[in-house]
Amino acid sequence: MTNSILLLFMLLISFRVLAFQVEPLIHSMTDSGTLANATFRVANTGEKPLAIETETYKRTVSGLDREKLTPADRDFIIMPPMAEIVPGDYQIFRVRYLGSGALEQAQSYRIYFKQLPIEDSSEQGAQVKMLFNLGALVFITPPNVHSNLSAEIKDNDIILTNNGRGVADLSEYTLSIKTSDDSVSLPWQQLSQYGSASYLVPNQATVIPISDWYELKRSPSDIAIAK
Repeated sequence: MTNSILLLFMLLISFRVLAFQVEPLIHSMTDSGTLANATFRVANTGEKPLAIETETYKRTVSGLDREKLTPADRDFIIMPPMAEIVPGDYQIFRVRYLGSGALEQAQSYRIYFKQLPIEDSSEQGAQVKMLFNLGALVFITPPNVHSNLSAEIKDNDIILTNNGRGVADLSEYTLSIKTSDDSVSLPWQQLSQYGSASYLVPNQATVIPISDWYELKRSPSDIAIAK
């Protein structure tokens, strides 16, 4: 009897995903001037109207800790802050960084594009709609700052740390490993699947477990990372 009721309930419920896309998902900006402006394109790839609102959060990341997000809507102007997009169409969201004065090092944010529920008079019966949020990663970098990446081996892991004041794009780097009788150089593209981050903000680190991919016969005696 219970199974029959559950089956009936499932037949009465329609699970519908209103799909949308955000481009780009990663944006680099400056803290002033024309490059303090950016645009995001949100496309409605579903079959129903799409309502979107934006929310902004500042990221705090240190070492290997997970990111912490705090509301930061006042750090940006986003126009429009909300929009309704018909199927097959798109909306351009224009973003300007305001901040609170000149920065000494790069900062990072997440701008979320949040799907809002829309009443549909054509729908009948029980409806369960899955609403999605897509977060774009935004870096705000002041002029004349640079990343400074270091590599070390600790407890059979490789730890990469950004000791500089800019953002480190790991796709630009190559890891060099030496043993007593061998060496190997690996571009980040070969290691990215083992790391937990592709970009490192100042003071952020990421871990690459050696056991997942290491093929040299002897343990590493020296390690370095460079562009």
